[in-house]
Amino acid sequence: MRKFLFLEILALLFPFAMSAQNIIVSGTVFDANTNEPLLGVTVVQTGTKNGTITDIDGKFSISCPADASLTFSYIGYIPKTVLVDGKTNLSVGLNTDDKTLEEVVVIGYGTMKKTGILGGRGTKKEHSKSKGTNNGGQGGILTAAEINDFAKWSIWDSIVTQKLASCPKIFELYPKKRYVLQLTNLFNFPLPNAKVQLLDAKNNVVWSSTTDNTGKAELWANFYEEKQVNTNYTIQCEYHGEIQQTPATPFNQGINFMSFNKQCFEFKNVDIMFIIDATGSMGDEIEYLKDEFVDVINQIQTKNKNLNINTGSVFYRDKGDAYLTKISPLTSDYKSISEFINNQDAGGGGDYPEAIPEALEEAFTNGNWRDTALAKIAFLVLDAPCHSDHATLNNLHKQINIASKNGIRIVPIVCSDIEESGEYLMRAMALATNGTSFFLTDDSGIGNKHHKPSTDTIKVEMLNDMLIRTVLEFTKIPECDNSNWDKDNIKPEDIEQFVPNPYEFGDIPNSENDNQLKPNSNPKIKVEDIIKVAPNPCNTQFSISTQKNISDMFLVDVTGKMIRKFGAQNKNESINVDVTGFSTGIYFLKILYQGGWYTHKEIIRGR
Repeated sequence: MRKFLFLEILALLFPFAMSAQNIIVSGTVFDANTNEPLLGVTVVQTGTKNGTITDIDGKFSISCPADASLTFSYIGYIPKTVLVDGKTNLSVGLNTDDKTLEEVVVIGYGTMKKTGILGGRGTKKEHSKSKGTNNGGQGGILTAAEINDFAKWSIWDSIVTQKLASCPKIFELYPKKRYVLQLTNLFNFPLPNAKVQLLDAKNNVVWSSTTDNTGKAELWANFYEEKQVNTNYTIQCEYHGEIQQTPATPFNQGINFMSFNKQCFEFKNVDIMFIIDATGSMGDEIEYLKDEFVDVINQIQTKNKNLNINTGSVFYRDKGDAYLTKISPLTSDYKSISEFINNQDAGGGGDYPEAIPEALEEAFTNGNWRDTALAKIAFLVLDAPCHSDHATLNNLHKQINIASKNGIRIVPIVCSDIEESGEYLMRAMALATNGTSFFLTDDSGIGNKHHKPSTDTIKVEMLNDMLIRTVLEFTKIPECDNSNWDKDNIKPEDIEQFVPNPYEFGDIPNSENDNQLKPNSNPKIKVEDIIKVAPNPCNTQFSISTQKNISDMFLVDVTGKMIRKFGAQNKNESINVDVTGFSTGIYFLKILYQGGWYTHKEIIRGR
C-alpha cells in the first residue's frame, strides 16, 4: 500500500562494529490494519545508528545482539520498539498515526507540511533535492520495466506509426530499415568485436557497427532520413585483418551470415558507464538512483570474478548551469567510482531539454573504453530529451554513430517527467546501438508520476536486478575450451523468466488501464504437450513436431531478440529448422497457443 507520493529514507551512518554474540534478525513489516507490506520503514537497533530499511515486500535483515531491541519508524505510522529476545524472525505491524497523516506529506529527502507543498507534480525542472540524504546505501528499492524493441520487433512499426507518430521528425531518427549480421568461426562460436559496415551501391559507408557477445551486429539504412530509399546494400566485415563481403538481406527477409576461419578467443573485459542527468527535476529520484548504481557496481564486481570489469560515470546538466559535464573515467577501482557517484547531487536546469549529446560526447571521448571489451554498456539515466536545434541534432547523430561503430550499447533508464518525444528518443538510441530501454514505474512509490511507455504489456522488476541481468545477458558467451557448455546450459536458469514474448494482446495502450499484464500460459499445459523438439542440444538443425494447432511461433536469442518468425502452424506439422551459421548459444522457441505463451529452450552448440 502506498499512502504517500514519496518515502522518507533516513541517512543511516555506518553501523557499529558488532560483537561475537550478534545474530541476524530478519522479518517483515506491514500495515496492522490492512496487512499490506510497507516499503521504506526505518529499522534501527535502539540507541545506536545501526540500521536498515525494508524492501518492496516489507522485508528487512539486520545484525544485532540477541538481547537488543529494534525500533521501527515510518512517517504516518506510530513508531514501535520490539525486543529481539534471541528471535531471528520478526513480524511487525505498524498502526497509522492519523494526526501525522493529516499534517505531513513525505518527500524524497524529508518531510514538509502540506501547506508547504505547491501541489501536484509541478512543472518541468521545478524540483530540487538536498545533497547527502540517500537511503543509507541500500539498493533494490526502485522498480522498472524493460522495453526491448528488438524482442518485440513485430509491434515496433505500429507503435511508431500510431502512438509515437509525431516523434521521429523531432530528432530526425528513423529506425526502420534494419539489417542483422550473424558472425561465427567455422566451429559456430560467436565472434565479438568484429568491425561491420553497411555499404551502398557506390561503396559509401551507410552504417558502422560492432558484433556483440552473440556475434550479431545491427545495421541501419536511412536512419537519419525520413525518405526511405530503396537500393541494394552490401555488408562488409573485418575481423583480425581478414575482410569479407556479402549482399545485404533486410531483416524482414532474414539474417545475414558470415564465417571466418579464426580460432575462438576468450573475452573477459567489460566496460560499464553510468551517464546521469543531474538537473533539478531529477531531485525526486537521484539519491535513490545513486544507491542503486553503487550497489549494482558492488554486486557486479562480487558476482563476476571471471570478468575484468571497469566502471565509470558522467554527470551532466545543461548549458548555463554550474557545470555541463563531470566525468570519472572507466577504471577497475570501483570504490573510487562509488565515491564519485555519491558526491554528486541534483540542481540547475530551467527548461525541459538537457545536454544529452554533450554528455555522450564526454563519455565516449574521455571515458577510457577498451577495444577488447566483450561488452560496452552506457546506462543513460535521465528524465528529459535533448534540445532539437540543428547543431544539437547533428551532435546527437554523431554520438550515436560513434557508439554504434565502437560497440557501445546505449541503455536508457527513463525516470519520471519524461514525455512521449523523450520516450521515442530513448528507444531509437537503444535500437541504433543494439541496446534496450528501462522505464522506472510507480510501483516503488518513489518519485513523481512515471511515464508509461507505448507498448503492449510490461513486466515490473526491481531496477537493481534488471541492471545486473542486463550485464549478464550482454556478457554471456560460451567458453572456448568448455566441452560441457551445452550440457550446463540446458538446465533452467533465472534469466529465462525474463525472455519477453514477441508481442502480447490488445492495441497499443492509450490509457493507464490498458497497460496491465494479461493472463499468460495455462500452468496445467506443458510446452511438451504443444510441440516436440529434437535434438536438444543441436548443431546445424533441429525439428519441431506440432502436437496442437498453434497461433504463432518465433525463435529468439538469449536477450529475447527476435531471430525468426514461423507463424501459425497446424497440428501434426513437421518443421525442420536450419540453424547453420547461427552462433553457439542459448535460444528460445516462443509458442502462442490458446491465448498464452509457452517457451522451449534450445541449445545450439559449436561443431
